[in-house]
Amino acid sequence: MSVGHHPSRLANGGGGVADTAARGGRDRRSESPRSRSVSRGHLAPHGYLWILPAFALCVGVIYYCIGYSVYISTLSWDGLSSYHQDVGFENYQRLFTDPLFWGALWHTLV
Repeated sequence: MSVGHHPSRLANGGGGVADTAARGGRDRRSESPRSRSVSRGHLAPHGYLWILPAFALCVGVIYYCIGYSVYISTLSWDGLSSYHQDVGFENYQRLFTDPLFWGALWHTLV
């Protein structure tokens, strides 16, 4: 009996080089489960199901916050009262014509 082989394997052909060649030249015992699924032509996305809820929550919160910030930036609102007035892109026009903004941007970048 060879070292490291189970007796039942020896009875079924030994699992030697001849058996490997008969199975198409690949020894399945040395392959990982992932490489076997890739060799069948598809990937098993089991890991993606575990991260999907966290990914959806993070992406949802980030895009919601960005969208809400863009919406608020088009309002004339003090942030506390319930009254707000829609001014469109007037806030951006004021911002881009303000020399204080350009000075602050220059000092930030340099």
